Amino acid sequence: MPEFIGNIEVPEIATGGVFPLTPDYPVEVRRDHQVVVHQFGSGNAKITQRFLLGTGARRFTVRKQWIREAERIVLRDFWESKYGPYGAFTYNAPNDNGIGTTPVVCRFANEPLSWEMVADWACSLGVTLIEIPQASPSYPLNQTVHRFPPAALQTALLSQVQEIIPLVRIQPLETGYPAIYVSDRRCTIGGQLYQARLLEFDGISQSIGNESDEAQFIFGNADRVMRDLSNDVDLFRAEIAFSLFHVGTGIKLDLWKGNIVNWTCDSGTEFRVIAADGLYELNLPYPTRKISRTCWKRFNDGQSCPFSWQGVLDLVNFPEADPSRCDKGFDTPNGCRAHGMNDYYGGIMAKPQGVRIKDNSTGVWGFGRSTLTSVSLVADSIYDQVLPEIYTDSPMPVNAKIASGRDESDFYAAVGIVGEGPLGAYGTGHKLDGQYHHGYPSSLGLMTSLGPDPNPTTFGFDTDAGPERAAGTAFLMIRRSDAKGLQLSRLSEHAMEAVVAQGLSGWVWTSPGVRVFGPPLTNPIWIAVNMLLRARGLRLGANATTEQLDFAETLFDVDAAIAAAAICDQQVTKLVGAGTETQFKFRGVLQEEKPLRDWLQEVLMNCLGYYTFSNGKLKLGVRVNSSAVESFTEGNILFRSLELAPLKPSFNHITANFADEDFEFVANSISLYDIDHATLIGGGAGPLFLKSTVNLSGTASKSQAARIITVRLREELGGITPDEWKKARQISFRTTVLALNTEPGMVCSMTHPDMPGGSGEFRVTGWRLNRDYSIDIQGRTTTDSMYDLVTGPKPADVVPEPPAEEVLIDTGVPGVLTGIPRLGDYGTFAIDEMTVAPDASGNANIVGAHEITLALYYVDELTTDLWASIDAGIDATTDPAAVVCTVNPDTERVFRVGDFVVFNDESADPANPGRRSYECAQITGPGAPGDVVPGGEFHLQRAYPGVPEGQATFGTLRCAHLAGIRFYKLDQKTFTFSVRKGFFRTPDLPARIEAKLPSACIVAALAGVANHFGYGPFTVFPLSRHNEPYMPGLRTCNGGAYTFQMPGPLTVQENVVIPMKVQDAASIRCVYAYLQQGTTDGQSAFLVKISRDGGARWEPIEYMGIAQSLPDAYKNTYDFLVNNEGYGLPATRRLPYADYGLVLISAVTAGPDPQTLQTASYGANRLGLVAGGFIFLNPGGVNEEYVRVISADPENQTFDAIVTKDHAAGERIRPTIWPTPVLNEGDDLAFDILAVASPDPGSDLTVVIQT
Repeated sequence: MPEFIGNIEVPEIATGGVFPLTPDYPVEVRRDHQVVVHQFGSGNAKITQRFLLGTGARRFTVRKQWIREAERIVLRDFWESKYGPYGAFTYNAPNDNGIGTTPVVCRFANEPLSWEMVADWACSLGVTLIEIPQASPSYPLNQTVHRFPPAALQTALLSQVQEIIPLVRIQPLETGYPAIYVSDRRCTIGGQLYQARLLEFDGISQSIGNESDEAQFIFGNADRVMRDLSNDVDLFRAEIAFSLFHVGTGIKLDLWKGNIVNWTCDSGTEFRVIAADGLYELNLPYPTRKISRTCWKRFNDGQSCPFSWQGVLDLVNFPEADPSRCDKGFDTPNGCRAHGMNDYYGGIMAKPQGVRIKDNSTGVWGFGRSTLTSVSLVADSIYDQVLPEIYTDSPMPVNAKIASGRDESDFYAAVGIVGEGPLGAYGTGHKLDGQYHHGYPSSLGLMTSLGPDPNPTTFGFDTDAGPERAAGTAFLMIRRSDAKGLQLSRLSEHAMEAVVAQGLSGWVWTSPGVRVFGPPLTNPIWIAVNMLLRARGLRLGANATTEQLDFAETLFDVDAAIAAAAICDQQVTKLVGAGTETQFKFRGVLQEEKPLRDWLQEVLMNCLGYYTFSNGKLKLGVRVNSSAVESFTEGNILFRSLELAPLKPSFNHITANFADEDFEFVANSISLYDIDHATLIGGGAGPLFLKSTVNLSGTASKSQAARIITVRLREELGGITPDEWKKARQISFRTTVLALNTEPGMVCSMTHPDMPGGSGEFRVTGWRLNRDYSIDIQGRTTTDSMYDLVTGPKPADVVPEPPAEEVLIDTGVPGVLTGIPRLGDYGTFAIDEMTVAPDASGNANIVGAHEITLALYYVDELTTDLWASIDAGIDATTDPAAVVCTVNPDTERVFRVGDFVVFNDESADPANPGRRSYECAQITGPGAPGDVVPGGEFHLQRAYPGVPEGQATFGTLRCAHLAGIRFYKLDQKTFTFSVRKGFFRTPDLPARIEAKLPSACIVAALAGVANHFGYGPFTVFPLSRHNEPYMPGLRTCNGGAYTFQMPGPLTVQENVVIPMKVQDAASIRCVYAYLQQGTTDGQSAFLVKISRDGGARWEPIEYMGIAQSLPDAYKNTYDFLVNNEGYGLPATRRLPYADYGLVLISAVTAGPDPQTLQTASYGANRLGLVAGGFIFLNPGGVNEEYVRVISADPENQTFDAIVTKDHAAGERIRPTIWPTPVLNEGDDLAFDILAVASPDPGSDLTVVIQT
């Protein structure tokens, strides 16, 4: 079923083909869990919180020591067919238990395909495959909350391990377009699928100030789906919401909401989106209405223009009237008059109006006066000016904008626009050019309109008025007395002053969903709210619908506004004068156009208010106290993240300008300064005043102005005393999601040794969520004394909890030990980077760890004579197995019941590609534990209850074994390490143990940790090596070396140099030879040998040779294997090469009976194979076979074996190498040159025997 982002179908991942190579064992499989660890300052900096950013896809690292050219080409073509990392295919991944494979849909990692050529026809490579998950997790949605985590989530966020999923929802403005749900992973939450598109997010923040907060989101666009989405729908101003889903509780926290303001994409794989919260609203011009001849209303919207039920077409006077549209004019062909909507006209149409008068400056005693017509002048300059908004609850003079005026001989009349209506009431005492209307105090010469909508009052003079209307506009007509005769003047020479007793009303909330269209607004908070609504186009009058008001509540935080408004409405004692007053009022006029953010600042300045945006909503607050509602300590801030800086006051002398109601609202000012601070910073030169001026556009009393500037001065200085100034700080620090319940404007406490006095309070000014779920917080310190003169809620400070200390007590045995086993120096074995997993409570129980035990199960390579061969093959399933065995007749040692053994079976495990058939088991009979098992039937317990299906002992796998395969006794040695306190808990110093055990092949290691409760579970580390060189375990070796040198040309000879005595008993690590001057004329062969009886009888240690190579000569016996077979250099190996150049010289056909195989080698009459031993035919090839040598004829270089696969001439033969010969102290070492090239044999030979 196709999936969509918006209307764009997401291409399905088409899987094609199977990865063509079988990897070497082991295959590295890892799941890169993206984990961020945040370290706190308490508990000796050992307390952390870990955030799982993503489970990560499985990554398979496929390595091949060498592949042939044909295989390389197949892989290259396969990679190209998948367009590198873009195509999907099937990879048969080995199972975790080592048994079988499971098909997995994968792609190549986003990296070039590269290989290292080790020869013209072979190379080695490593390639990473990334799983494409075919199923996505689904989580229940238990609760959705906005911005602040509920108690359950706050408790869950205290956990040291968190899994949080970021969610993004995009809703374009286009009606009906489906919402887009994306995340950083594919998951289903509460039934809603979130598609994996989100690559990064940044800038999820809040701040106090007049700027919006900008966020950036990066979405995946490799398949061009996001490009197609942007072409399908306009994303500009689409709503984008960011949420956090807490997996542990199933709670979704809607944290941030904004609008897309820009996006970019290129030919790359990323689609970048820039979004901002509140940016649109903050940049809107305000006030929104202007004086215009064009009606602002939307035609027939059912509310401001209810044409469908209030209008009627006037087709007589306006034959072009159209009921479906309006041209927004008044008496235009399809305007308001044409629709019968005169009283609803929202424009302002001032037209010249004439009146016939008698000129009283003419005639005698009133007789013979001239008659003339006076026509009003219209002020075209007022058009496109802002229509002021007036807020007051007491008579306040307001300058009106004169729209028209005319001289009427003994009178002068003018029409003035007061502001947006409807106003609550006019006062008395309106003036035109400083004079009352001529009938004052009666209404003669005065016409008023409060600006209702609809408005039946004619907009114009009270005589000879036309039909013009101005719905929603308050205006006056004043006629004053004038000198006789016509006094010609310009409109700009006149001024009108209206007295407004009650200004605009607006909506006031008492709780979410409960609101009233209240009395005239003077509360700064409700004025700010209604300003926001008007800016968004919601001109909500008393007839607003429930739907409109519900939508309005989505634009601001109702509860925060109610709380802030209540502070403003407090009755307080006046600071200047006697009596009480409302704490904060706004009485003023908004008559200048500027961005809404500036007007919000100006209005809120009159109440010590601030605003921020919270989850896309305007949130208002008042700075009324220094009561800490959250506390921070070293226990919940990140280690070394606290930064402190001194406050730098920009003023200590502040002057407030305001309109003083005591003097009829004329401009007044009040100043406040701190002489102590001025003296402090001025020093000996006298007080230094840093002056600042603030305009309180809505403050009308000295008392309110004094209250505001007193708090502002104290905030700026950091307190009221020199001691508080000295402790004042700017503060910033980083924490985690523990701070999700804080936001700008809140007061918090900080308890920290770096804080003056150890603790302090601060108001949060900035908050930012980072990609790693850390949170940056900035603030300024506050004190209770700053707000002594402000009345409002002053709750008790939240008491900080003591910082969590490091867990210094064990509650049980230690957890499971993990580490990396590796060889140390020669003769040593180590487990590095040891860690102990915590229990369910999060305690690893390693505080009192005092001992580590390491048990090593190994074959002593100095005594490898204790072996037995199985007389008949065994399958991989029989367990326990009873098998007849032949014990080495030359050994004096014995097997006992209870011994552990290892099968030295180098054959490939057919059930588990990449693995060899090394298997461990335990002898369980016949007899009782400790009894000798001399030979014959052995009872072998291969696995024990509780181990995974298919496994044997020590983490090995149960495998089938051919007749003749040998098993060797495992010795066991235990090492006990006493460790000090803090062994596992020292930062940047991984725990490590090392044991000395030279000349051993360690097959398995067991390790466990003990505290005073006892030992925790032991961890088994299987150590068999399944890549070339194959070994049943890790060889510690000895680290010694014996070197022979022979100068001059090579010649065939025995005992080339004087034999060398063995000094220390050791097993052989590697044997090789090299020439200073190589030759291209042929190949050479060597025999390294040992005598254990003073030279009377010699035994071969290793046959080897230098192959012929053209055009550049080989110089080393290992050159062919390194360059053509992918073997390592001697420095990297812990096993001889055993390369004598053995190859088949004739093809072999599979058959059930023994047959003779003809070989060739570097040297004639030498074979290097032993009857009863096992060899490889075509090792590493597709027809690799592991067969037993029945008999050998060195003279003719033939051997007999049963071959089950076909083999071609030229295929390589390699014998089983381990166990290697042992050098005993006092033995003699020598070497023979068996064959040399001709005519140039090469010269200056060195032979090296490493132990």
